[in-house]
Amino acid sequence: MGKGSLSRTPGGYDSGPSYGMEAEIALDSVPQPDRTSVVGLSFGWGADDGYTLLLVNSQLELGTIGKRGKMQLAKAPVPPWQAGKRRTLAVRVEGRRVTGSVDGRSLLQKEFDAGTPLGGDVGVVLENVHLTLHRLVVARPAGGPR
Repeated sequence: MGKGSLSRTPGGYDSGPSYGMEAEIALDSVPQPDRTSVVGLSFGWGADDGYTLLLVNSQLELGTIGKRGKMQLAKAPVPPWQAGKRRTLAVRVEGRRVTGSVDGRSLLQKEFDAGTPLGGDVGVVLENVHLTLHRLVVARPAGGPR
């Protein structure tokens, strides 16, 4: 995938208020080395907007995306990603708390205001990357709300 894209589930998905999403991804190449490459997960989609957890260059970013554009909410440094290497990107939503992880390490956390809708549809964000998606999982906690 060279151009930017956001792929969401075809019929929409109701994640519920608590869930986790994890992707194991191998970076094959960056078509345009002079441009920023982006790989990420999108979650909490309502009618017009949602949230993203993105690997952008050498940082992990939590943000919003939608009709009103993009806004960064939190960020954390990560080691640079090199072609041929796998990374595991994960987001965990527990009510109002969102945790972002790379390779099993929790790197950022944000507590949202009560009433902020974090449940909803999920997806994947790609821009200026060729990659292999080895695994993509979305799950709710055992015995949790459906």
